[in-house]
Amino acid sequence: MATTTKILTTIFIVSLLINSFNADPSKLILEFCDSVDNHAACLSALGADPKSATIESHHDLAQLALNLAIANTTSSKTLIESTLTGKFDPNITSECIKGFSWSINSFNNSLKGIDDDAESAAYDATAALDGATECVAAFNGTKVEIPQEVLTRISYIQLFSGLANALIDHLY
Repeated sequence: MATTTKILTTIFIVSLLINSFNADPSKLILEFCDSVDNHAACLSALGADPKSATIESHHDLAQLALNLAIANTTSSKTLIESTLTGKFDPNITSECIKGFSWSINSFNNSLKGIDDDAESAAYDATAALDGATECVAAFNGTKVEIPQEVLTRISYIQLFSGLANALIDHLY
């Protein structure tokens, strides 16, 4: 199971990297990424999808960011589950998995609401951070160090939440 997850995660990351080299991001993505704090991470994340080369509206870019967030967080949840299961206290594992599930649901809710209520969609994108916080909190008060793979995946939630939020802000 763990080997399959590692292989799937590796394939996902490699495909994102390969796709990011196949197409230049659109002018909108370049301009948007210039406006955020972490320009390189923004370009890497949003430019990973070949559709990014043809994106022309903030609405479409927000949808792309949220779809990427859902895919990445779903992949991350699977990796976290295999990384933590059997190696850490079951309560820590359960709380982290629950946290990543929360983040997935929040990103999904944001995507579903983007056309009807952009402010609520922005709130839902921000709420995805609560899932990451829940995972970190599971380790707090223990003497267990959070594995780097988990910290990396939490940083992805933070990145996509921030990007989605900034993009949705352009919609209202």
